[in-house]
Formats: sequence, structure tokens, C-alpha cells
Amino acid sequence: MPYHFYLCGVEFPVLPAKFAKKIKNKNKTIDLLNGQTINIPKAPGLTDVPVPLSLPMIGGAHTPDYYLDKLEAFKLKKKPTQAILTRTTPDGKLLYDTNIKVTIEDYTETEAGPDLDVQVDVSLRQYVDYGTQTIDLKKVTTGGVTQTVVKITKERETHNRPTAKTHTIKNGETLWSIAALYLGSSSRFKDLVNANKDKITNPNNVPAGTVLTIPE
Repeated sequence: MPYHFYLCGVEFPVLPAKFAKKIKNKNKTIDLLNGQTINIPKAPGLTDVPVPLSLPMIGGAHTPDYYLDKLEAFKLKKKPTQAILTRTTPDGKLLYDTNIKVTIEDYTETEAGPDLDVQVDVSLRQYVDYGTQTIDLKKVTTGGVTQTVVKITKERETHNRPTAKTHTIKNGETLWSIAALYLGSSSRFKDLVNANKDKITNPNNVPAGTVLTIPE
């Protein structure tokens, strides 16, 4: 069963030894005066994803520097990216994928092994999109009763996506990264596939130069 791992918009040459997602607990524990302890459930915190990566010196599609430059670029530009692990049948049919938008928190490079391959331990953290809102308070009097009406207007997203209707695939891009860019979520990559069935036979291998139609 073929597996593929993508980060920073590129496929890495070797699958991670493991892909663990640590769900942060934010529940609050309180000790009452009677000696009883209670636990108050709260929404979970951001998920941490530690990913051990191996970058071979020989035999990979690119040298380790290529992938390290990608990690550094996303870190320096303070941009989120998608961490994607796909599972497909030999003929390219998608079975299941793990897909999470993350920021690169830190990473450690180690040269090890007989060929001095580069081992990179990357710490990722879940990224949640957010935007600004305007809150308008207006007093309305009806039948002698005055009430305050609250109107919330969402002004903009922090990451505005382009409005182009087509996109030409560049080297290193994936359907997941393109879906995140134009459709607002990498999980909508299937919409790209459905809109370009005449051009896409294997979602994991769409050649650079392919012109995709971007659905609404």
C-alpha cells in the first residue's frame, strides 16, 4: 500500500518513522473546600505533532538541503503549512489521509548513519485560522422598551486567497496545498480532482505545468 508524506508543499523522500498527534488537555481541576476534587471539561488546546524525518544523502529526489531550505523558509516567513500523510491503493485511489494545518515550531538536524544521512526532528503545532470582527451596538426602542442589538461583522480573513479561476501547477506543489490556497481548506482537494477529471489520474502525481480549473 503506497504511503506519501507532504510538508511545506513538497513530498518528503522517506516516510516518518511515526506520525503522532498529541491532543492538549485544558481541563481545569479544582479542589473544593469539602476536600472533594472536581474536573471541569474545557475545549482542547492546539494539537502538537512531533515528526521524525530522514533525508538521505544519496538516492532521494533532492539533496537534504532542498528540504531543509523549505523548512527554514516557512519558519522565517511565519507561514502555516499542511502536514499530510496519504494512503493510496497501487492504482492511485485514495484510501485515507491525515491532514492538519500546522506551523513549524522548531526542528533539530542530526547527521547520522554510515552515509551521514540527515535526521530532522520537527515539532509542528496545529494552526487555526482567525480573522477580525467588528461589533456594532445599537439601541432600538419598540413599544417603549429599549433593547441593545448586537451585530457582528466579519471583516476579513488573515490569509486572503486569490480569486483566479485557473492555476498552473509548479514543481513541488500538491493538490492539497493548492486547495488550501484557493478553496480555503486542503481537505477540499477532492473538489479539485472532480473539477479536473480529464487531467488528473493520480492525485499524488499531477505533473508540473498542468493547468487546473479552480471550482467555486
